[in-house]
Amino acid sequence: MNRVRNFCPRVLIPILLFLSSFSVGAQSVGPEYSGSVTDRDPAVARVYIDQVLRAREESTPLLSEQTEELLGRALEFDPASSDAYFLLADTRIDQQRYTRANIRNLLAALEHDTWRAMAKFEGIIALAGLYNRIGAYRDAINVLELVDEQDRMSAEYLFQTATALYGANDQIDGDVVAARGRRLFPSDPRFFVAYEFSDPIQTLATEQWLDLYESRSSDFLDVVYTYASLTEGDIRRRALNRYRRLGGDSPQSRILGLPFAESLSEAWESILESGGGELLDVIVEFYRFSRVRSDAAALSAVTEFARTLDGEVFVGSRRDGFYTIRYSFSNGRVTQIGFDENTDGVEDLTVSFEEGRIVSAVIRVGDHKTIDVYTTVLEYAEYPFVSTVRFESDGRYRAYTAFDGRVRVPVFPEGSEVVYFTETAVRDRVDAFRLFPIERVRTIVDEESLDGRARIREESDGSATRFVHMDNGIPYRSVEDSNGDGVIDRVVFYRDGAPYGARRDLLGDGVFDAAERIVDNEVTAIAVDTHGDSVLRFVMTFGDEMHRVWDFDGDGRVDAEQRILPDGSIRAGYATELGGAGVSVSDVRAFFEGAE
Repeated sequence: MNRVRNFCPRVLIPILLFLSSFSVGAQSVGPEYSGSVTDRDPAVARVYIDQVLRAREESTPLLSEQTEELLGRALEFDPASSDAYFLLADTRIDQQRYTRANIRNLLAALEHDTWRAMAKFEGIIALAGLYNRIGAYRDAINVLELVDEQDRMSAEYLFQTATALYGANDQIDGDVVAARGRRLFPSDPRFFVAYEFSDPIQTLATEQWLDLYESRSSDFLDVVYTYASLTEGDIRRRALNRYRRLGGDSPQSRILGLPFAESLSEAWESILESGGGELLDVIVEFYRFSRVRSDAAALSAVTEFARTLDGEVFVGSRRDGFYTIRYSFSNGRVTQIGFDENTDGVEDLTVSFEEGRIVSAVIRVGDHKTIDVYTTVLEYAEYPFVSTVRFESDGRYRAYTAFDGRVRVPVFPEGSEVVYFTETAVRDRVDAFRLFPIERVRTIVDEESLDGRARIREESDGSATRFVHMDNGIPYRSVEDSNGDGVIDRVVFYRDGAPYGARRDLLGDGVFDAAERIVDNEVTAIAVDTHGDSVLRFVMTFGDEMHRVWDFDGDGRVDAEQRILPDGSIRAGYATELGGAGVSVSDVRAFFEGAE
């Protein structure tokens, strides 16, 4: 069953009562509005608020900067004006450039105890609507509990409640409330919920309903679009024709109409005209459809567009401006990818690229704290990568991994190498593989001269020079200057003439911060001290099954594990699933035996 679509009517103004006992100076809402006592005059504030309202009513909306300036002045004259706060929150949601935390601070001001006790029905509904628009569904449910019993059969209460329940994944209760709304308000398109459109009887009833209540309202257009997206063939064609006849047009609707397009090249132009060039999922879907149709002209057009992309495109972009993935492009190359897992307007992971290679990642903990994470690209690994973990307020972890420094979006022939996951399916552990502390190796060759040692390789440009130390003709250690700058950045250890382990200076700072395990002259695992404190934070093995473990807090216990199986699937496990406190380093055998 299709969920009720999230919609909030315009703020119902005026609200009869305003806050009288809190000071705005205590709120973090962007600019602080705290006019002096002598300047405070609610009547003057009302003049500024009315200017904003008149502009909206006359369909001549002000620029967002003008609206913010007027409302800022209103709050200087009346720091307790709930009307101004509602309008400011409403404006900032529409602007799509403020985080949910910023808007949430505005709304928190409207939940002051005094306001809760005195608020009218219209104010509660407006506040719940704003919470629903920013995806704060639990907050909406909580504030809707303030509605008096006699008002709980109103269309506004039922709709906001159904929206909040569906948004909070409470499907059963949402269905009950939505059904009540359809029964009490049969002509209200917001309560239209489709069940089984494959049923001819249901389809006939649906189209009769559409004929009966047809209008050009945005609510009705949402219903028609939803109906089209859930149907196929002639039923979808009729729904799309109705949608466009009533003035509806969106990139997504153009994608739905591709099976009926006579010319995909013309369809692509119409998608660009409707703003589809800013939505990556729309671009990708058109690319896939063009491949199915084997339309060379359409494929060429969309691929050329992708290769010259500049600016930002989004996946999962919604009407309120929140998205799940953001791609930044420069001349067709990815420069940054941002992931917003819970679409709260705050990116949980941001990965940056230079010349197609991952160079950095930023992970956000909560709404404020930012951590720059280890992002060294391992040149000898099959897949250069960056991995991060976000700590949740409930103590659980969320892991993200982006593979392959040569990341491409799906519209490129090479395909996409970005993997995004939050699954925690794996419970089993490989006891032979755990973190263990290693001492950082200082430059070993400081006391020895390289003269007279066996020079094994020197590239023509003078770089990547390696010297092997011999004992009776058998190598026991080699040192490498991989950059040709005179700095030793790798030391390899031998056993019976064969390499078995190595230490590497990843950052080029003279400190050896990584250990390698070598089998049959191949690097099969690496362990990294990412904080310079002689404690391993990350270990990875290569082979048919890639395995990684993390110790985020440096306590010597495993916090997270990840396995990449031969079929390419990803499994991950976290501390709470590994026995609570993790596995003690002292309980397992050193994995890099002898790599000292």
